Amino acid sequence: MSFDIKKAYNRHTFLSYLQNALFSDFEIDERVVEFDNRTLFSEITHLGESKSCEINVFEIVCSEKESKKRIAITQNAFKIMRQHGISNAVIAFTYNSNVWRLSLLTSKLELKNDKIVVSVSNPRRYSYLLGENAKTHTPYKYLIDKGSASTLDELRTRFSVEIVNKQFYDEIAKHFTELVGGERGGVQYDGLLNIYGTEKSSVKYQEFAVGLIGRFMFCWFLKEKK
Repeated sequence: MSFDIKKAYNRHTFLSYLQNALFSDFEIDERVVEFDNRTLFSEITHLGESKSCEINVFEIVCSEKESKKRIAITQNAFKIMRQHGISNAVIAFTYNSNVWRLSLLTSKLELKNDKIVVSVSNPRRYSYLLGENAKTHTPYKYLIDKGSASTLDELRTRFSVEIVNKQFYDEIAKHFTELVGGERGGVQYDGLLNIYGTEKSSVKYQEFAVGLIGRFMFCWFLKEKK
């Protein structure tokens, strides 16, 4: 069974991808990981390790109800890494649905008062949304076409925030065009906005669309921050 990033998560094909495509030295080591927070996560499994990339790989099954709490999910994932003395991890976050996230979490572990802590200025999470109906052009280019990664820096480049941000802004641009109308990516949109007494070609449509998208994003941010 081949690994297809457009399909729902499957551990068997994911392990094959890790061993035969993403890492040149991946060693499978499947074991259940103990953890405390059962509200966010229902199951955590350690899948293996790449020593050349200084990476441990995990599968985390998230509660479907809590799956949108990305900040809380990230914070708790780092907590689990810290408890096991792990600085860097690739994690498949699954939601018992047809979409899932593949994330790279990196940090620096420090000793303070004989306890392992994560440097607060350093933790980073970079993610790709995969599965059915996900936009997979960018992740396919950097996770499949590039072949195996041999160092942590090379792996970090594959997940870099610039790459992920480009995918994010492409989505924003698409939504903008859906609102005001026009052509994007070979698709013609009629425009969903209808401002009474204003011509469709007016700049007011563009200004309103930008403001609307910005407010939606701000509300989402407030929701994530509780």
